[in-house]
Order: sequence, then C-alpha cells, then structure tokens
Amino acid sequence: MKIVNKIVSFILAAAVFPFMITQVLVKIVLSVNEESLAYMVIKLLMGSENKITGNRLAIEESALDFFNMLTKKDQGAFGIDLKTFVSTLPEEFDTTKKLIIAAGILIAVAVLITIVILGCVLFTNAYKTITGLALGGAICLWASTFVFGKAARPLIDGSLSVVEALSNAVASSGQDTSNFAAGLLADAVKVNSFALGGAVYFAMFALLGLAIWEFSYLVTLPKPQKA
Repeated sequence: MKIVNKIVSFILAAAVFPFMITQVLVKIVLSVNEESLAYMVIKLLMGSENKITGNRLAIEESALDFFNMLTKKDQGAFGIDLKTFVSTLPEEFDTTKKLIIAAGILIAVAVLITIVILGCVLFTNAYKTITGLALGGAICLWASTFVFGKAARPLIDGSLSVVEALSNAVASSGQDTSNFAAGLLADAVKVNSFALGGAVYFAMFALLGLAIWEFSYLVTLPKPQKA
C-alpha cells in the first residue's frame, strides 16, 4: 500500500505541470459588433487564431503561449508584441498590473510547492508535510483566482478601457492595418470576461486531490508510522 500511495501521490503532483503548461492560463472574451468594420478587421488580424463565435471573440493563452510571446516566437492574438502592449498601458492600469503580477506570484509559489512535494514523495515518508504542502499549494492557486478577479473587475465594468489600451498597442505595432484598426476597436468591442483559465483550476484540483488522498492514507497508518 505504501508503494501505491507514492505512485498515486506522484501522479497527482506531477499532473500540475502539464496542466500549467498546456491548458489555458488566461481567457479573455470580447463581444464584437458583427455589423462593424472592426469585426472584419479583427478576423483579418487574428488569422488562423480566429476564435469568433457569433459576436463573441475568445482569446485563450497558455503559459507556453506567453513564453513564446516573451521570446518573440509568437506575437499572439492581433499580432501584438506582449512587451509592447504592457509598455503602452496608461498609468491608471498600474493597480491592475500589480494585482495581475501578484496572481502570477501566487501561481509561481504553487508550482514551487509542487516541486517540493515531488521531492518529499520520492525521498521521504513525510505524509503530514505532503498533505500540508498540497493544501497550501491549492490555497495559493485559489487565492490567485481571487486576486486576478479583482484585477479584472474594472476592465469588465468599464472603469478601465482595455480596448483603448489594445487600440494603442495595435497602433504602435507597425502593421499595415494597425492605424485603421486602432480607430475601430474602441467603439465596437467590449470586454465580457477576463479570468484565469483551466490551467489554474485543474492544477488546484490536482493538489486538493493530493491533500485529500494523502490525509486519507495518513489516518489509516499505525500511530508510530505517522510523520
């Protein structure tokens, strides 16, 4: 049973990494006026990344997508460089940026905790430690969704215009259609949703499942073996 416990615990902890790398990390849903010129321009700019369903445009990025954007291997949605987009954000976005960075730090902490858990699973029988770490990692991921949601609130209610910021980035991107597109986006596009995606939730449930599994195993052990 000890071997089975280690195998199950290792699988649950290791599952965090493919979830975090390949699943959607951030999802933005925009509503676009289908009768506007912006609708056609967006479809043109997004090309093969076009994910427009009806008047809803979904922009989904994984951690791997963000890495590729930062290393210039991919410019992502609208062909906009990520660093350019961040650098063109006005000062009123500072609080939102800080909250998003805080959410990112919480996610990074959860990933580091998972690495420690894998070491504990492989080289120790520290069941209480593994249970506590797994629960702590899950709490970090839950907290990241809360912080990210707080950052997204002013973008969704219109207090901050991410569309205007997007227009500025498009205008500074140097594309042939950029100046034209920048003038169209603000009046035709609205943010419906801006949230963390399945990568965070799948990883959170994997760590929560690990905590429950390890605690369940711990309570079945004789008292001298509990650590």
